[in-house]
Amino acid sequence: MIPKTATETGSGALTLVNNAIFNNAGIFLAQSDAGIASGSGNNVFSNAGTFTRNISPGTFIVATAFNNSGTVNVNTGTLQFNGPVTQTISGQLNVPSGASAIFNSSFVNAGNVTATGTATLTFNGPVTNNGVIIVSGGATLVVTGSPFTNNGTLDVITGLFTPPGGFVNNGVFLDASSVKIKSSSLAGSTFSVLIDSYTGHTFQLQRSSSLSGSTFSNIGAPQPGNTGSALTFVDPAVSPTEGFYRILVNP
Repeated sequence: MIPKTATETGSGALTLVNNAIFNNAGIFLAQSDAGIASGSGNNVFSNAGTFTRNISPGTFIVATAFNNSGTVNVNTGTLQFNGPVTQTISGQLNVPSGASAIFNSSFVNAGNVTATGTATLTFNGPVTNNGVIIVSGGATLVVTGSPFTNNGTLDVITGLFTPPGGFVNNGVFLDASSVKIKSSSLAGSTFSVLIDSYTGHTFQLQRSSSLSGSTFSNIGAPQPGNTGSALTFVDPAVSPTEGFYRILVNP
């Protein structure tokens, strides 16, 4: 076990051989592009702590199998998994804007995966999602492998994703069409609207006197979503002429 912090820098790879299991219970910083190599045997990197790809804008390749019950942060560059990846219910994979994660073998997820902003999440092998994958804020989900089986939640409400031919949905699939108005009402000068909401997003009521995107202004405060719950928005001062409303989802 690693009780504190291990940092990989320079040109030398961390090489696992002879059925080795590297257990990270602390902090592992992947700051170079040297990667984790796999020699003879079935070698495994097991992360129960925090594994962070940072500093380098290049590609860090993990050639071994990778088991994650902790947190994986891809803060810079690309984190590429060439071996099978398994993430337990306590596992978290975060890919923020500007970074990317590539899975070239199988991926079985029971935890949480988030990709935001300009991030790219690429699956080139079979995927079984039993947890939650959220691709939001314009992030891109690329799937070339097959099958992609979703038994959990796949949320691409504000992400970019085209379901491939091998996509099988047995769970919850959320795209932009999932954000729907349940009801609306006008009582005097007060307008109310009720919408479905989803965890991982905030929702904001906006109003404009025209359909020009640049003229919409916020009405009230944004509200955090909670899957299975509805949100109510109120405009207490409706325009006496005409007006247009929309719900902004962020991220």
